[in-house]
Amino acid sequence: LHYHGENGLGAPISKTCCTHGIRIAKEQGMSIVVARESNHFGMAAFWSQMYSAEGLIGMAFCNASAMVPPWQGRVPRVGTNPICVSVPGGQEAPWLLDMATTTVAAGKIYKAWINGYHQIPPGWALDSEGVPTTDVDAALHGGSVAPLGGYKGSGLALMVEILTAVLSGGAIATEMGGIRIRGRPMRVNQCFIGIDISRFMPLD
Repeated sequence: LHYHGENGLGAPISKTCCTHGIRIAKEQGMSIVVARESNHFGMAAFWSQMYSAEGLIGMAFCNASAMVPPWQGRVPRVGTNPICVSVPGGQEAPWLLDMATTTVAAGKIYKAWINGYHQIPPGWALDSEGVPTTDVDAALHGGSVAPLGGYKGSGLALMVEILTAVLSGGAIATEMGGIRIRGRPMRVNQCFIGIDISRFMPLD
């Protein structure tokens, strides 16, 4: 299913997509819903857990404004591009993976700067030349967030771009806006996948 968000709020767009995705997965065994021209949708876990609360495996993906260079690069081309999977747990909490494709969320580096720290842990950021740095100023002024696990994080980020931007026909990579980019809408895209476990085995 393809849903055009028309630059609306990310949460209502995502709720509409997930409601349809849950319905289709229960009817057909699996669903893929993509949202085009959306906005920030909050925690990816919230949307995946909508699926797992209904006895489905739920997956949520979102591309984001360019803050991360590709592996061995220095110019940001992709976003932190979160990946989330939630699996029902019955009486227990669901199994949940909710992660960015960067070593840390960009907000952690901003938080270090706001709190007056001058150093961050190794592996969090790159300087303007694409060299790993632990200096907060170097990371924030011309630098960027580091991809998770080097080339592996870059690959995962591009996978998210394919599932969100390519499938929806929406903005990709440097075409997007964001809270740190003035003068253009955010234009992020989301992808939600639902799998009906009962088609493979009893839910219990």
